[in-house]
Amino acid sequence: MTRDGKCGSIPQATPGSRETAQSSKRACATAIPTKVVEGKLWLWLDPSPEGVKESETVPPATVPGLDFGSGDFGGNWYCRKLAYGFDTLIENLADPAHVPFAHHGVMGSRAMGTPMAIEMDKEAGSGEDEFVTKGTGYAGSNVMRVGFKAPGLIYYESDYTETLGTTVKRLAPPFRAIYWLMTKLKIDKRISMKDEDRKEKSDRLLSYFVGYAVPTSPGKCMIFTRWGAIGPTDRDKTARNFFLQHPIIPRRFRNSIAKEHLGQHLVLDGDSPPLHIQERLLADAGERGVERPEKTYYMPTASDVPVRFFRKWYHSRGGAGPPWAKAVDPTHLGPILPREEVLDRMDAHTKDCSACSKAFRVSGAVKRLSAGSTLVLLGAAAAVPRGLLPVGFVGGALASAGLAVAMSKRQQQFVFLDYVHAERD
Repeated sequence: MTRDGKCGSIPQATPGSRETAQSSKRACATAIPTKVVEGKLWLWLDPSPEGVKESETVPPATVPGLDFGSGDFGGNWYCRKLAYGFDTLIENLADPAHVPFAHHGVMGSRAMGTPMAIEMDKEAGSGEDEFVTKGTGYAGSNVMRVGFKAPGLIYYESDYTETLGTTVKRLAPPFRAIYWLMTKLKIDKRISMKDEDRKEKSDRLLSYFVGYAVPTSPGKCMIFTRWGAIGPTDRDKTARNFFLQHPIIPRRFRNSIAKEHLGQHLVLDGDSPPLHIQERLLADAGERGVERPEKTYYMPTASDVPVRFFRKWYHSRGGAGPPWAKAVDPTHLGPILPREEVLDRMDAHTKDCSACSKAFRVSGAVKRLSAGSTLVLLGAAAAVPRGLLPVGFVGGALASAGLAVAMSKRQQQFVFLDYVHAERD
């Protein structure tokens, strides 16, 4: 197909019929405006002349001032299919107050669940279709800002300039040594410079979480995320991951992509079961005639400000949802699914991820090899009647069996793991 949707070639057609077949009105596709920004393909789903013109003036929703192409931004992109709608996902991502509770033991702890006085920062760009909050944080800190850009971008910007030096002291000696060298040799000006010299935003140590919610069907969506410079909000891990993601650390010494994705799975698993049920209860309220069912949930605190903003945008300027195809009923979300489907990892991620599918295959190969070695070593031990040699064979068999069990558990991490909040203490 050509760029304008016309048929450019039908290799299977004979020379005599090729021209007629290629010029047929049935041999065509709908061409829509596209852009490649930050390594992602963006689609503008209005192919009309007016839509094409508008697509040229509306930039994709990206984080202001953030350059994914710079060597200073670590982390890897991650995506997963989720068993709840994109609006439910955005609502969840926009709510920092849920993290200490929904992700206790994974990201922070319930002890961090203190009041959060979240306010919109109009000077930073808050308007009808986007917002940025003033400084907020956990346990009274004000180092974090939450941002939203319609229709599906949520990002967190955290400033840990003042806390890095303190938290480094609690890290292992290798990280303390790296920090000392970076300070003395002035490898990174952001670490060595004095506070009074920090005039620009680029002089500060900033980290980002970037999340995109993409609707796929009513009650389902995909999430695309990337962490920059840090992982979880736990302060020790903030400092540790700063060094692990820093460009001076060779990539082979950083976390593997598969390991990073397993950590992302764990975070989403803490949210998915309750959110899957929540939005279906909300839909049921609408079917029962409840006026404005979004009001079913009570949001009285300042920490609910981002969620209230998104819901207001969603039901007004957002049109209460994507423009689904005519045959799609947006109110039909389907039944409540078993946990095995809601928390599925294989179909939702692994089979489409080159890093995780490779890790799954390698784990399976090592498991089979270890199981075979166990049988061979046990057979060898039985064949040798006495002496230390049988003991060595048995020891090797136990080690091989242990490796097989470990690889079996690792494989399961790429398929399904249940998540029970009560077991996270």
